[in-house]
Amino acid sequence: MPEERLVSIVIPVWRDEEALARSLHHLRAAPEGDIIVACALGEEPRYERLRHAYPAVRWVAAPCSTTRWTW
Repeated sequence: MPEERLVSIVIPVWRDEEALARSLHHLRAAPEGDIIVACALGEEPRYERLRHAYPAVRWVAAPCSTTRWTW
């Protein structure tokens, strides 16, 4: 039976490869966590080096809007 993950850690990132690299470096010691990086659609090539360095991390890309929401 596959190991059940107890925690999911979602890291939103936008144009900050250095900060993401530091975060992933520190989180690599948390094997019980499911690490997910969410980047802006079209920004995936920027993080290719990190994708190869951290193969256990799940990567998702979503459209990014600069529109500010008002309530």
